[in-house]
Amino acid sequence: MVAAATCPRRRPFGHQRFQEGTAASRSRSRRANAAAEGQAQQQQQAASQQQAFAKGRAACLEGRGYTVKRDEESRARGGGRSAMAISGTTVIVSSDEEHALHAGRPLIGSVFRSLFCAGLLLGGATAWAETSNEFWPEFNAFLKVNARARVFLLSTTTRVDSTGGPGETHGLPTDGTIGVHLDYTLVPAMRPQLLEQDWERSRYLWTRVGYQYATNFGGADSGNSFRENRGVFELTARTPPRAGELEWVGRVRWDWRNRNGETFSVYRVKLGVERLFDVQGHAVVPYLTAEAHFDTRYNEWKQIRYQTGVEVGLVGPWRIEPYFEVRNDRISEPTLVRAFGMVLKYYH
Repeated sequence: MVAAATCPRRRPFGHQRFQEGTAASRSRSRRANAAAEGQAQQQQQAASQQQAFAKGRAACLEGRGYTVKRDEESRARGGGRSAMAISGTTVIVSSDEEHALHAGRPLIGSVFRSLFCAGLLLGGATAWAETSNEFWPEFNAFLKVNARARVFLLSTTTRVDSTGGPGETHGLPTDGTIGVHLDYTLVPAMRPQLLEQDWERSRYLWTRVGYQYATNFGGADSGNSFRENRGVFELTARTPPRAGELEWVGRVRWDWRNRNGETFSVYRVKLGVERLFDVQGHAVVPYLTAEAHFDTRYNEWKQIRYQTGVEVGLVGPWRIEPYFEVRNDRISEPTLVRAFGMVLKYYH
C-alpha cells in the first residue's frame, strides 16, 4: 500500500500581504512613539530651562530690593505669554511664571549669582529699563617722553540727547572728565616698523598709571551733584597678528575712586579684537570690545559695555575715532545707554 504524498500547504496571497501590512504598521507605530517621546523630552527640557530662567530673574530682582507680585488679571485670563513689568518697587509677573518665581532663590555663590543676574538683565530686562541716548565727544593727546614712555592727556564730556525717565533732558552736557596719565612699556617694542601713532600696537605688554577728575553740570538743582577723584591703574596685553591679521587685546583696570567723600573701587576687565589696515598710507583700525565692571559699593558685577568703532589716520599727527557703545547697568539708572562717541587724537 503506497502512502499518499503530502504537499506543504500554500498560504493564500492575501494572507502574505496582510502580514506585510501589519509589520509595516508596527514599524510606523514604533517610529511615531519614539518621535512622541523625543518631543516630550524636548518640551520637558524647555520647561525646565524656562523655570530656571524665571528663578534667576526673581533672585536678581529680589536682590535689588524689588518685591515679586502675581498678576491677578493674567491669572484670571488663564495665563498667557510670559511677561514682566515694574511698577515702583514692585515686579508684576504673569501667572505663567508664578510657580517658578515663588519656588525659591537659587542656592549659588554670590559671585556666580552676580554674573548670572547680569546676563539675565542684559538679555531680558531692557524692555522695562530706562534708556538714555547720549553723545560722548572726547579729546586725547599723547606726548612722547622716550622710547618706553609717553604722557596721555584726557578730556571728555557727556551730552544727553534723550532719556526715557522723568526729568527728561535734551542736548545738555551732563558731566565731564579730565585726566593725566603715564604709559610705560614693560616689554620692548616688537614692531618698530609701525607709526608712532600706533605706539600701543607695537607693544605687547604695557601699563598705565594716572589721575582723573570727574564732575557733573547743573546737578546741584536736582540734588545729584558729584565730584569724583580717581586713581587709575591699568595693565594691557596684546597678541601678535594671528589668523586673518587679527590682534587680540586684553586689559585689566583698577579705579580707586572718591565720590563726594565716599571711597570705593571699580575693577574692569576688557577683551577686544582689532585689525590694522593701511589705506593709501593712512592707518584704519576697526575694532570690537566687551568690558565688565565690578563695583565694591554693591559687591556686584554692576555694568557691562559693548563697543565697536574704527580709528582712522588723518593728516600728520591727527587721528579720529568714531564709535558706538551699548552699556547695560543692573543697578544704577539709566539701566540702558546707547552712546555715539567721537574721539579726536593728537600724537607728538
